[in-house]
Amino acid sequence: MIALLLTACIELPLVYSCTEEGRVSVTVRLLDEAGDPVLDPEVAFRPAGDDDWQPCMDWGDDSFACGFEVAGELEIRGDGWGFDAVTETVTVDEDECHVITQELDLTLPSVGCTAEVRPSLHVTVLDTDGSPVTDAAVVYAPLDLDLDAPLDCYAVGDHEFQCGEEEAGEIWVEASAPNRGSWSDTVVVDFDECHVITESVTAELMLLD
Repeated sequence: MIALLLTACIELPLVYSCTEEGRVSVTVRLLDEAGDPVLDPEVAFRPAGDDDWQPCMDWGDDSFACGFEVAGELEIRGDGWGFDAVTETVTVDEDECHVITQELDLTLPSVGCTAEVRPSLHVTVLDTDGSPVTDAAVVYAPLDLDLDAPLDCYAVGDHEFQCGEEEAGEIWVEASAPNRGSWSDTVVVDFDECHVITESVTAELMLLD
């Protein structure tokens, strides 16, 4: 009887049966001011106090997964083409087995992009003495496309050309003219929140003997 009473007074530890799944710390959606999903979204996270941002995974249904089984304060940063970046801190709790997934909607303010279409390259074709070459042709190709099938640049003067429309990245460009050598180069075109930043280049063609 005494043994039974002692056993009843002993508090046995709880045993939890945890699953092996890895749960997402924070799911994030990036929305515009009208509540619609942002185009070309970029989402990253880092534990508060860390220096390095880590990319969040595309989770489908316009959402992103930030961190797996990472608890504590997480900084979430959202950005998108035509929008200002927004950062918010989320506290992620955990139970005996897993983190408790938090859901976050970030609304990004628009930077007010214009509808203009900017060229990627502006090419000026000159002789080696600096004189305009008025019978030149200029072609270009983004490096991720087929260089054997370059695209034509269009003339905006007798020796000036524009190549590409809102195409960023590495772009190969070549200029040539009758009785002259050809010139080519690879140019890196950057972009801001709204448009490409047009790169101006000068092609020099040597007169052949």
